[in-house]
Amino acid sequence: MVPGLKSLPYEERLDRLGIWTLEERTNRADSLQVFNKLYKRWSSTPFYHFFTTSTVTNTRGHTA
Repeated sequence: MVPGLKSLPYEERLDRLGIWTLEERTNRADSLQVFNKLYKRWSSTPFYHFFTTSTVTNTRGHTA
């Protein structure tokens, strides 16, 4: 569908387009869906079993 890429191998097409493999995209989507279900308490497993809330009040390592 993208001109000039049809004859290239899959890995090179991904590289030129700057995208992840289908497997990586699927894994990311699955992880986000699980996180969302835990966060919104749509799961019987408590959120805190996997994640902890940070008590840090500064961001990106800044102290002032």
